Amino acid sequence: MAVHPINVLIIDDEESVCNFFRRLLDRKGCRTVTAVSESEALRALEGSAFQVAMVDLKLPDTDGLTLLKHIKRKQPNCEVIIMTGFSTIQTAVKAMQMGAYQYVEKPFDDIKQVEWLIQEAAAAACQSKQKDEEEWSQFARSQGFLVGNTPAMRKLASLAYRLARKDISILIQGETGTGKSLAAHMIHVRSMAADAPFVEINCAALPEHLVEAELFGYQKGAFTDAKTARAGLLQAAEGGTLFLDEIGDMDLALQAKLLSVIETRRYRRIGS
Repeated sequence: MAVHPINVLIIDDEESVCNFFRRLLDRKGCRTVTAVSESEALRALEGSAFQVAMVDLKLPDTDGLTLLKHIKRKQPNCEVIIMTGFSTIQTAVKAMQMGAYQYVEKPFDDIKQVEWLIQEAAAAACQSKQKDEEEWSQFARSQGFLVGNTPAMRKLASLAYRLARKDISILIQGETGTGKSLAAHMIHVRSMAADAPFVEINCAALPEHLVEAELFGYQKGAFTDAKTARAGLLQAAEGGTLFLDEIGDMDLALQAKLLSVIETRRYRRIGS
């Protein structure tokens, strides 16, 4: 069906349907994963990236349209084909409006047509991904970032910008000098906080006894040299992005305090 293997997720509460598609698509060189419920499908989506998902409209713990929303949120480039034996025009229209690639009725009268539909959906998924990666790479370059045009760099830009639209804490891993700070800046300029401060602190460069004061700030009289109150970097980054570089070199006790801040989004100045 394609030069490169297509990853296909089959979601149907009838195991016979899942097994049918597994045999059919495996012979065509596809990598096929099956699920008979929403919970199984969500686990599959966490473990692999799919170009195509065939989703039954009626499932024991959800419906196909709800699962369509989950798939598009978790893997936007995955093309979803809704399949059902209970077809209505209203449901078909709603599925297409929600981003389904196509809507097919069971039983399938023409298996060759279904094979061709999966192939077309996979091609559309690949084109969409390449287009997104190139657009996001161009955006990064327009902001002054030196982003290469290799597939790996386009993929990095794509991932950074998808993460940037989410209100979450992000861990960036890599050897020294590989561009973790650049990646953090790329995420910031694409985020909803792009107009707010970007504050960077190198945890390895600060003396251990100063890191806590730099992060949390302190009240007047909190320690010997605290002659006036001072805001910390957490407050300086309020509403924006705080990038903690080389956080693994931070004292373990302070890492535990910082974990509490990340989880609760609350902290106190030293001495308060």
